[in-house]
Amino acid sequence: MPRAVMRGIPGLSDGWTVDRDPAFMMMDIMTRIWSPAQLNPMKLNPLRDLLDELVDFEGLRARPDVKLFVTASNVRTCKSRLFRTPELTSQTLMASACLPMMFEAVEIEGEFYWDGGYLGNPAIYPLIHECASSDVVIVQINPLSRPDVPVSSREILNRINEMTFNASLVREMAGIATITSLVESGELKNDRYTAVRFHQISAEAELAKYGALSKMNTERSFLQHLHRLGYETADLWLAQNFQRIGWESTLDVLNTFL
Repeated sequence: MPRAVMRGIPGLSDGWTVDRDPAFMMMDIMTRIWSPAQLNPMKLNPLRDLLDELVDFEGLRARPDVKLFVTASNVRTCKSRLFRTPELTSQTLMASACLPMMFEAVEIEGEFYWDGGYLGNPAIYPLIHECASSDVVIVQINPLSRPDVPVSSREILNRINEMTFNASLVREMAGIATITSLVESGELKNDRYTAVRFHQISAEAELAKYGALSKMNTERSFLQHLHRLGYETADLWLAQNFQRIGWESTLDVLNTFL
């Protein structure tokens, strides 16, 4: 979907704001009136086709040294499903990113799934219990904090989604932080538990500038902008914190998530 030229419209702080673009506004209204099945009766899914084309899933599944964990939310049972490397396909990735107002629930082995963020995404516990590293780096995409209180219905729904997607991470991080503090203080002495060092890469202030409809913007230049932002943020974080990895946490978990 092309982005309309937004120059000259009052109140727009950057060129990527599309919340007042008529095309994006119409798409937003349509997804609230009609379901994905009604909007896409032919079940066309270019994203799945792109994944099949670009990702060697068979080669990935054959790599026991690669540990990749993807979560999805079971629509019927309200349970989180964790897919490990041997289970990864384009279907499991589509399930983990299935926004219910945009895509039909993805069927896998007779069960139907929506985005993993509704119940637990990303899954932190397998990184701790099934991997050897004691350092966990979180790449924060959905802003935890926003400077303003949402006013419009679109902004309210967007913030509800952000809070929902962050809720499972907040709960899990709070529990892990509590256990880590007990281990480090010596109050908890059990081989089942280990202290974990946490780090966070985030461009929260920059991402918070974009309106709710920016998540529907698939324009190539916007995706390239996000790509550059990701690399620049990661490079800056590495320059400031790389020497601390393996020695201490660079993220104050309790202050950030509690």
